[in-house]
Amino acid sequence: MFVNYKIKIYALFLAAFMSGCANVSSSAPKNTMLTKQSKTQATTSLEKDKIQNWGSKTFYGKTGDRLDAKETALLNLLQGYIGKRDGGDCSGFVTLVNKKLNRDFFDEKELDKFYTKYGLKSEAMFKLYESKNLIAFDDPKVGDLVFFNNTTRSTKNNKKAKIVTHVGIVSSVEKDGTVGFTHHARGKNAVDFMNLKNKNTRKKGNKELNSYVVSCKNNNTSCLASNRFAGFGKASIRRN
Repeated sequence: MFVNYKIKIYALFLAAFMSGCANVSSSAPKNTMLTKQSKTQATTSLEKDKIQNWGSKTFYGKTGDRLDAKETALLNLLQGYIGKRDGGDCSGFVTLVNKKLNRDFFDEKELDKFYTKYGLKSEAMFKLYESKNLIAFDDPKVGDLVFFNNTTRSTKNNKKAKIVTHVGIVSSVEKDGTVGFTHHARGKNAVDFMNLKNKNTRKKGNKELNSYVVSCKNNNTSCLASNRFAGFGKASIRRN
């Protein structure tokens, strides 16, 4: 019985690594102490605030440009998944949205030759875009993919290699450089933020600039989205 239990634990650990997604809180460091009830209330309140903010602002596909019909349709689709478990993990969520959009992000057959020894779908997506010169490090647009390095438990302390382990979809670009992205983290789909102009700042006043994408202790800034950023996959160019 004990052996079976250990096997199950190992299988869950292996699955978490192979999914290529970080098992992290969408906005709080790992050492934040909350009861089960208060954690649920805090998460629900936080996601509600994010959705309300999302709906009350005018976001831009590229700073200064209003959203086109495709970008608006994408945002409506993403908004319907917030707080739900659809997709199962980060790459599964992007794959789900990809199917709904008739393969705007990638064709599954294209990915086959881009898997490495790690077997991560998020990494395969990154390498596919890289092969087409569609990885950028600035100027994101709504509907682009956003990739992150070393976000899993087994990779987060890796100093020798940067491994793409997480992926999300750009869902907002604000004039101050704050990029909102929708992704699957800690068992559900959520909206989080990254600001490459303020890489080590989590909040400015009440505004969240960088979310945690890695479980970490002592509010370590290396765990913020901006410091695990791997690149933008220019899906907006791919669609044109």
